[in-house]
Amino acid sequence: MFWKTADQKVTNSDVAVADSDTTALETTSNSMRFNTSSREKLAHVEGLLLSRHVKSHFKRHLVRPKGRDWAINTLVINGPTDLDTSQIIDPNRKTLVLMHGYGSGLGFFYSNYDTLSQIRDSNGERIQIIAADWLGCGGSSRPRFAVRNSKAGVDSVNDATAVIAAEDYFVDAFEDWRQEINLEKFALVGHSLGGYLSAVYALKHAHRLFSLTLLSPFGLLSHPPDSAPLIVSEHANQLPFAQRLFLAAWKYNVTPQWILRGLGPYGPKMASRIVSRRFPTMDESEQHLISDYVYNLSTVRPAAGEYALNALMELRALSPAKSTTISPEIDKGNERRSSFGLFARNPVGLRMFKGLPEALPVTIIFGDNDWMFSNSRQILALDLIRARKASRLHILDNAGHHLYLDNPQQMYRTIEKSPLFDHK
Repeated sequence: MFWKTADQKVTNSDVAVADSDTTALETTSNSMRFNTSSREKLAHVEGLLLSRHVKSHFKRHLVRPKGRDWAINTLVINGPTDLDTSQIIDPNRKTLVLMHGYGSGLGFFYSNYDTLSQIRDSNGERIQIIAADWLGCGGSSRPRFAVRNSKAGVDSVNDATAVIAAEDYFVDAFEDWRQEINLEKFALVGHSLGGYLSAVYALKHAHRLFSLTLLSPFGLLSHPPDSAPLIVSEHANQLPFAQRLFLAAWKYNVTPQWILRGLGPYGPKMASRIVSRRFPTMDESEQHLISDYVYNLSTVRPAAGEYALNALMELRALSPAKSTTISPEIDKGNERRSSFGLFARNPVGLRMFKGLPEALPVTIIFGDNDWMFSNSRQILALDLIRARKASRLHILDNAGHHLYLDNPQQMYRTIEKSPLFDHK
């Protein structure tokens, strides 16, 4: 057994468990590779966020797969009763698994857990909700991200083998985790980069899924045909100073988290400004909790999964007549223009629709003000989705990229009505 309940003794090779009555996860294992103080603070802040906003009874676990020296931070709702300490999940319940996006963690779904846990299966029983942090992210262990090469720059990860290695870093660990918790088959929901990785998982392990739901997924479509890699593009030297600065940071794999860590004591204030600008309608206490969570997600050492950004994505120069389709510079109306865009090195859309079983339900959900789904490429996405009978596209009202926070009720209704467990 590779996990223990919170009231059991924790040894150097064991993993502790925290539930909704505790405020922190604990581990004494040297092999977890955590900075202890930062790790404990993140677990504490995550616990505060969940306990304040999640009314359903939940349990948190650190799950270490057999033979591995790393652990996956895991949340379970509607799982085994408190009297049953023999297993982490209820293997007899229909299960929905939620996976976060880049720079995020399972705590970001705090406003969705209560509603999603009310979904019932065909027998009228509430489904089990499981969320986890990807390996190298959030409260999970952070083993070295092998594809990182900040000195060599972005061109060192241009080949397809590096992209596969980056995908495998996350997806293979996810499969090890699934095996360890004895989860045979489930409905998988992934957001943003987590949606991309969920699609990659589906391509490798489709027989494990009842359905696949992608929330504002990154990397669905290919780059425009008249774009060029920005590193070698003649347009690179013509960019404004701010964009050239961004390009230099990108080239040497400087991540947003690296910048936040580099701000030292000013980091929390920057995180607070980012959150308040993105979610201006939230009350102050909620903004404070989220910004504290974001800051601690970004500053836990060692840095690992964040370096996937450069490995899986590339910047491309666009023609003057085109606006980037995957860039924060573009708003709903596409009034503002940018001369570069961020795209997947190996887009998952065609891979997914060619490689997945025809009968596997795929639901794709965007917000109506979602910069990941700009107007200029909606027709291409619709054509791609319509070509596959078991695929569906939904647009949520009054929602941006973080649609699960912007409009959680409509997201719940959309997921509830989707064919979550229809596929056999």
